[in-house]
Amino acid sequence: MAKTSFGIFSNPIKGVIKNVPSLLLNEAVTPDSDKVVLTDGEIHRRPMRSYYLTKNDAAVVTPDGNPVMNLVPYIKESTNTLYLLVLTKKHIYHWNTTASALDEKYELATDADTWDYCIFNDKVVLTPNSDLPLVWGGTGSVTPLDTPYGVRVSYSTEVTTVDAESAASQKVLNVAATTGLEAGDVIIIDKGNANEEVGKVNTVQAGVSVTLVDNLSITHAATEKIYICTCITKAKFAKEYYSRLIIAYPYLDQDARWYAQGLYISALNDEDFVSGSEVGYFGIGQRGKIKGFGYYNSILYIFKDRGKVQFFPVAGTEYFNYNEIPDSFGLLAMHSVVNDDKGNLYYLASDNTIKQEGVGTISAPIQTEILDKIQPDHLDKVRGAYVRDYKEMMWALPVESNENNYVVVYKDGVWLLMKDVNISCFCDYYV
Repeated sequence: MAKTSFGIFSNPIKGVIKNVPSLLLNEAVTPDSDKVVLTDGEIHRRPMRSYYLTKNDAAVVTPDGNPVMNLVPYIKESTNTLYLLVLTKKHIYHWNTTASALDEKYELATDADTWDYCIFNDKVVLTPNSDLPLVWGGTGSVTPLDTPYGVRVSYSTEVTTVDAESAASQKVLNVAATTGLEAGDVIIIDKGNANEEVGKVNTVQAGVSVTLVDNLSITHAATEKIYICTCITKAKFAKEYYSRLIIAYPYLDQDARWYAQGLYISALNDEDFVSGSEVGYFGIGQRGKIKGFGYYNSILYIFKDRGKVQFFPVAGTEYFNYNEIPDSFGLLAMHSVVNDDKGNLYYLASDNTIKQEGVGTISAPIQTEILDKIQPDHLDKVRGAYVRDYKEMMWALPVESNENNYVVVYKDGVWLLMKDVNISCFCDYYV
């Protein structure tokens, strides 16, 4: 008997429809049915999602008027508290459930063109790609991850010492010599001792002193040693892996350049990137820029624009190693990488198909009409998510548009299309 494909092109009714050839449902494509879901071989009416954070159906507008670029659901385990951060190109907001309003937590000095984040040490670490790496622990303001001048990753040898007592609450630091010190340098005074303090040089008076950007908070005595710090002042990615924080694709102030294949690894359960033998820098692979990250079978996948790298822990003093897979597909869109509840890894690959790691291309039914029409100049707007309540993979896409206007949903081998749905990002959050 010839095999017959089956599709649904009508409005759903409430309840369960069972008088259909369920054996063929996994081959069904239902482009006109945006309110149904396939569950255990049966078609059910889709539980509709709320478009509002408030219960009175009032839309929440960001105070700065900018579109939402990312949503960050954050459960602080020590207090079992759920938070939601809302990220725009200019601000970080916290959703205040009591006031039903967005509270400003941070204003960027330079507009973000993308955001990344991870949960580490019961805190949220955020990288806006245009400003300092940031951290928030659920109360108070968002703050720089390490210092107001960047994340320290190394120190120079001693460059000079304090020459005469330099009082707190002033910006002038008396030094024995100024050779090697320049405006913009981040310095550390009395490193590892009671008077340790980090500052940034504003101006240099040759052979006499340096004037700092901010006042000293400690009075420094003569002979205290001074070192120059190398700091990450911008970064594209923040990830947690085996209880360590990874800052990837960093910009280093001392070199004034991006490290497109680089990542820094912190100490165990600590945001410290300079203390301990295990911390350090990895140059990942021989070609291509880091484009994104994913997790699969306890391995950290580092996607490049060409190919990908498997990053994993090893025994001994090396702690981590990596395996480059240069002939594999790279990543097309940073925020398309998603894991489902079984740990399967999905992503929009460099050949413009959606792939499941270990399986291959899964997007053939939507390739011609959807994926081939994504605007290449707006791939940064692609967003993926896994919705646990419905066990569905979802991607918002800019199809023949400058903004996201389609949502494609994948579950159990079936694709569902939602047209004219403008979603800049989405996440799981329980109101």
